[in-house]
Amino acid sequence: MKNVERLSKLIALAIAVSLVGAGSVSAVSSSFKSSVVGSRSAAKCPAVTAPPLYGGLDEVVAAARRILIRGSVELQQGTVKLTKKNSRIHAVVSLTRTGGTPFPGLNALRAAAAKRCGAGTMEASWAVKIGRPSMLASTSARTAFLVKTKSGWKTY
Repeated sequence: MKNVERLSKLIALAIAVSLVGAGSVSAVSSSFKSSVVGSRSAAKCPAVTAPPLYGGLDEVVAAARRILIRGSVELQQGTVKLTKKNSRIHAVVSLTRTGGTPFPGLNALRAAAAKRCGAGTMEASWAVKIGRPSMLASTSARTAFLVKTKSGWKTY
């Protein structure tokens, strides 16, 4: 159990470093809004069961690949099909309150998810940071929220 907790903390730290960088948490919050996949007006909030179905890390990664890595993007050099090779998953973090010490950036993720679909959905969700092919490295990563429902994994 301690190894799982340590692994969770290491993953959380890696996400915090990738989200926060050298800036502050408030800087993450403002830049985060522009890097999150979709918007509230376009997002349809999934129905979360009571009690929530949290799923595991492997399930989240598989669902993220299935849901988020599809289609293609238009770049200056032409159309690029999204694949596992060019759309890597950089980080995955559970937004569920665990009672531990929150890492920098977690509150910004939780606030963005709660703003979109409410606290109940946010508590059962995962944040996934995924890379996308792009000309500019600063715009190549996006964050999406995934939640497990009775009918499978949904993004919002």
